[in-house]
Amino acid sequence: MVTTQSFRLLGKPDIKDIAYDQFDGENVVFWEDIEQVFPSIKYITNGNTIIPTVKGSNWMYQAPPELILDVI
Repeated sequence: MVTTQSFRLLGKPDIKDIAYDQFDGENVVFWEDIEQVFPSIKYITNGNTIIPTVKGSNWMYQAPPELILDVI
């Protein structure tokens, strides 16, 4: 079973699920994977909260999989 994170373009009903990758034992979604689905992405929110990225060789972020995150 693949674990995914749900995303939607802010204000749109369509939800896209992107599979998590493993990095240092943690589930993460790489920024480039999000960009493939949402090419004009600027940032990700959960309500009024901006979800920060973890910076390294590849930008990535972590969030609980039960959330549907909005793409701005």
